[in-house]
Amino acid sequence: MSNFFCSLSLSLSLFTQFFFSRPKKKQNYKNKISPAPFVPNSSSPTLPPILKITHHHSTTTKTITKTISDYANAAKLAAKTPGDDLRNAETIARFQALPTNPGQPSPVLQYFSSLLELGQLNAIESIELVRPVLHQNKKHLLEKWLKEEKLTCSEELGDLVFQFNDSKMALAIYLRANATAKVINCFLQNGDYDNIVKYSAKVGYTPDYVFMLQNMVRQNAKAAEGFAKRLVTHESGPLVDANMVAEVFMQMNALQECTSFLLEALKPNLEKDADLQTRLLEINLLGGAPQVADAILGASMFSHYDRPKVAALCERSQLFQRALEHYTELDDIKRVIVHTQQINHEFLGQYFATLSAENALECLKVLLTHNQGFNETIVVNVATKYHENIGTNEIITLLTDFNSWKGIYFFLGGIVNSSQDSKVHFMYIKAAAKMNQVKEVERVCRDSAVYDPEEVKAFLLEANLPDPRPLIQVCDRHGFIDELTSFLYGKSLLNYIEVYVTKVSPNKTPQVVGKLLDLDCDETFVKNLLTTVGRACPVDDLVAAVEQRNRLRLLQPFLEARIAEGNTEPATHNAIGKLYIRLNKEPQQFLQHNQFYDSKVVGLYCEKLDPFLAFLAYKRAWGGCDEELINVTNVNGLFKDQARCVIFIFWVKKFLFLFFLFFVPDFFYFFFFFFFFFFSPLSSLLSPLSTR
Repeated sequence: MSNFFCSLSLSLSLFTQFFFSRPKKKQNYKNKISPAPFVPNSSSPTLPPILKITHHHSTTTKTITKTISDYANAAKLAAKTPGDDLRNAETIARFQALPTNPGQPSPVLQYFSSLLELGQLNAIESIELVRPVLHQNKKHLLEKWLKEEKLTCSEELGDLVFQFNDSKMALAIYLRANATAKVINCFLQNGDYDNIVKYSAKVGYTPDYVFMLQNMVRQNAKAAEGFAKRLVTHESGPLVDANMVAEVFMQMNALQECTSFLLEALKPNLEKDADLQTRLLEINLLGGAPQVADAILGASMFSHYDRPKVAALCERSQLFQRALEHYTELDDIKRVIVHTQQINHEFLGQYFATLSAENALECLKVLLTHNQGFNETIVVNVATKYHENIGTNEIITLLTDFNSWKGIYFFLGGIVNSSQDSKVHFMYIKAAAKMNQVKEVERVCRDSAVYDPEEVKAFLLEANLPDPRPLIQVCDRHGFIDELTSFLYGKSLLNYIEVYVTKVSPNKTPQVVGKLLDLDCDETFVKNLLTTVGRACPVDDLVAAVEQRNRLRLLQPFLEARIAEGNTEPATHNAIGKLYIRLNKEPQQFLQHNQFYDSKVVGLYCEKLDPFLAFLAYKRAWGGCDEELINVTNVNGLFKDQARCVIFIFWVKKFLFLFFLFFVPDFFYFFFFFFFFFFSPLSSLLSPLSTR
């Protein structure tokens, strides 16, 4: 304490009043011991101070055993002393070394309390006062003193407070102390990133943001990510280089945070960021997060990155769909496209629209070469969708080369109904037959008007399907009845012959019967067939077909049954008449009494067999076959029969003439007379000038 009192340049009277003013025995201390000034002295720092009295002639030292106990007034006296001569660390140390009286505050605390009452503590005093307060966890006192501005804020004081994990209070001290770097660090600790930028701009300070981020990433990568985003998207422009920030994240292997930061930084999709866009995709493709790169590419966020490089990286990471989107060379595309099990099939359907016809065909070929069974469906879907661009015939040829009848069937099945190409229809029929889709073959053969009948018929005959109905449809529609009958009869498919003539085309029965006769078919089957067809069979054609083969007798039961049913068709009666004439079964009676046969048809048939029968047939026509009658009688010398007939006809016409003369108007009489006597074939015989 000797230095403390040595520093007090006080007068002896003031010093005496400070230390020795007592209410008792006051008079004993009024006289000066010595006119010289008192000098405090002590032989030991632990003992109370003593006063050293110096005379101007000699020095006499007397020890005053009175202990200095008025610390408050001493503190006030020190506070009023100008400068830092007394208010320094040494003075504080002296007070700290003094013993504490029982039941009273410590001397140093009394010292600080006195100083606080008088005003603001200096920096050293503030630190020494705050230290025990923090140790005793009495931060409310610190807050009170700061509000009352009793403390001098300094960086050291802020550091002291910061050590006790109170960054907010430390921040308040740093702000008052203008400790810029420490202020920013507190903002950082508190997560108050916006204020870092604002404060730096306000005080004109440029922090080392990269260094700050390095420290942050080590402690809290997520917080560093958020801060980096704020820096790079600042309204006045990026405050940090995105490349450097990305490098900081990658050095600490913070892939997720780096990706999130770059996504934010690269949102504008600027051309100048092409390298950074490429790097973002690269670090995810090579860093074990290809699904992130896939999502980025799927969102079409960037357009300036290195596409060939990214394509190769995607292929390496087995993102084959993304690789196809970026590759442009055919060899690369063919190498990747075979991984169809890992590529979305809907995407493939759309991807082929971007290829030229030649490249698309090459890719389809590659797909069939690699795992044809799995890729066949893909090829069919693509072919169906883009056949107009690629070429239908080219696709058919491709599928045929790989013997993919299933592919052809499903491909052409999607376009056959709208196609007008005969090859399409034929190949579809062929493919359906190969796939044993007989009903579909039958449908096209029945409904299509495009295919080549000869080509389809030849194929079906050769294919020998278990069900001949497709062949029946083709042959029926295009008149290949003989080939159909020969095929069915040769395969012993007699029931199909019966079905054909009864349900499909009864009007084709004559041709079928004719061909069966040519094939020496059993007559019993033919007769039963005709019986089954019944009146639906055209008799004229049937008789012609059978008669041509000299097998007319075969039809007798069929024709007689028809007549017995009351059939009055001339054709039926013509046929039975011819049969009776051929068999000489009372032909004259039939010719004279049957009312339904055609005289001209039957007469012509009889001319070669028996002219007289022909005469009877013509005569029965009652003038309808006059010319034929005259001709057959003249040629065969039947003049007597001719004369009888002519006279009979003459008198009949004479009667009719007189009838019309008397009973019809003149106009009708004239017309009738003119027609019968000038246009009738017998007019020449009845004319008086006739040479007959």
